[in-house]
Amino acid sequence: MGIRTIAVFALILLAQSARGQNTAAVQPTPDTRVALTPTKPAFLMGESVLVRYRLENTGKTTFALSLGNAPGFLSRFKVTAVDQDGREAPPSEWYFPFGEGLTATKALKPGESFTALLPLARLVRFEKPGAYRVTVSHRTGDTWNKALVSATAVGETTVKMDMPTPQRAKALVDELFKLPPGEKAAYDPAAGPSQAFDLLRDPVYLPILLPFADKGSRQALEGINSIASPEATSALARLMRSQPEMTFTIGVWMRNRLPDPFAKLNARPAGQTETRLEAAQRRFRALSWRDDLRPEVLATARALLASEKVETVRAVAFILPSLGIQTDLARIASEIDRMIALRRKESNPQRAETLRWVPIELKQASSGIFERGFSPKANPQTAGECELFVTQLERSPKFRPAGWTGVLARMLAADAPASRHSALEALSLLKQPLPTDLVQAVRKRLPVLIHDADMNVQIEAFNAMSLTGARELVPAAVEEVKSTQNDQVLQAAFLSAFRLGSGVPAIKALMDRLGDDKVRLPAMQALSFLVEGTQGSGINSNMEPVQAQRLQRAWRVFTSVHANRVATGKPLRIGEPGVDNNLYPSPFFDFRLADGGTWPPAAK
Repeated sequence: MGIRTIAVFALILLAQSARGQNTAAVQPTPDTRVALTPTKPAFLMGESVLVRYRLENTGKTTFALSLGNAPGFLSRFKVTAVDQDGREAPPSEWYFPFGEGLTATKALKPGESFTALLPLARLVRFEKPGAYRVTVSHRTGDTWNKALVSATAVGETTVKMDMPTPQRAKALVDELFKLPPGEKAAYDPAAGPSQAFDLLRDPVYLPILLPFADKGSRQALEGINSIASPEATSALARLMRSQPEMTFTIGVWMRNRLPDPFAKLNARPAGQTETRLEAAQRRFRALSWRDDLRPEVLATARALLASEKVETVRAVAFILPSLGIQTDLARIASEIDRMIALRRKESNPQRAETLRWVPIELKQASSGIFERGFSPKANPQTAGECELFVTQLERSPKFRPAGWTGVLARMLAADAPASRHSALEALSLLKQPLPTDLVQAVRKRLPVLIHDADMNVQIEAFNAMSLTGARELVPAAVEEVKSTQNDQVLQAAFLSAFRLGSGVPAIKALMDRLGDDKVRLPAMQALSFLVEGTQGSGINSNMEPVQAQRLQRAWRVFTSVHANRVATGKPLRIGEPGVDNNLYPSPFFDFRLADGGTWPPAAK
């Protein structure tokens, strides 16, 4: 992990990506027997397909069973369902694991059984009636830290799906409203039927759900969103206008139903096969869209863009990347200007922070439009136009119109904090080294910007120090480390001084504050950011005064013995001279390594 990032916290327990879903096991779970029992002889299309899973220890020794955690438990199961024609049903397109860092385990003694109620439709789409041969593979071991051996238990059963009549479909919807909301963890003894409206995926349910949605039922809207059809997409576009309380949520959903503007950009390299989940999501988009919907959906987005409700504007930002054209860039720029003006007048800090994010989301919307071949103004004038200009500078090395460095220089002195922040942030995303005239313009403004009243501008200004080699500002950065009460400003100032070769005074200033309980956590995080080559880190700042003093001494010794090394400004690497568990003692630092292990070793 490099020292460029000024993240609030580098988590060791990073969420698993969809690319890692259902990792193949290396061996079967020994001495076990699996039984799968459907809870009904036949299920209706759209009904939650609940199957009782039973894993019995048939051996003579106890073994540890990994449960993952409640939200991620189902990620331990891979389900395949093959119909009577030999076709495999597609996987569910939205379920994916959120990581298993906080892994619970269960000791399964000889003769004991573990049971769970598996909602199979969460993992696979049953899209036509008939009998399905279902295979369930359960990763019983394989924790994130390799504490348990990777192993898999496998079971099979047959599930029968029936197509409901319109009358039976209506009765099922009525029954769902009477069930308890929320789905319990599959291994919870109280798990059972719940309001699984998002499994009503068959188009037969659309006309049944619409009257409920028109009355504001969120459950009905969830059901409509689960239906992969152009008619459902059209219905959601209409409901964006008629159900203002749900406009933002529907906007988020619509993003996954519209053409993907970044499909080419995010395409896998030649020779790599997309995952089951990626294929399912691409398929859902294709089934949900028809190009004759474009005028209707785009008209809805344009009508909502000028809304007085900030959440409504944010909803539109999810639609325009897929459908917006050149004229919509002018609309986006104008809306950014409006949001900047509203933020400057806003006295409520929480609402001001929300208003800060809206232009960022609108800029992201413009990226999708740019990706489809449209361009911003080459000579921007307003703050909104400048924001779009910078967005295209960041994403396209070919976009370098005459005078582009002057536009950035002008933005550094703009009244709007958003403009100053965007210009500074862009510096790290542009090809290095930066043009000489731009470096000079930035360094001229930095003495003011590192003391900017806007925290986000101040943070990016410290980042810009190292990018432009502004060593003359190192004393100011060290003074900021000594005095600031803002966690992120402290980290940014510290890292800028370190990168510019003044790590010794910066570390000394940081150590002087380590005894302050309020500053210790961000200070320790800053130290962890110095280490590269890891997959993340966890920090435990709950230490006794004597332990804090021991850490202070270790870093002071390190900077004394390795002063020349520190002065290079280069990131530290685990195992190099002096970088040991004295600098990063367990259990206060915990780095995750590329091979899945952790460092430093646990304290004895």
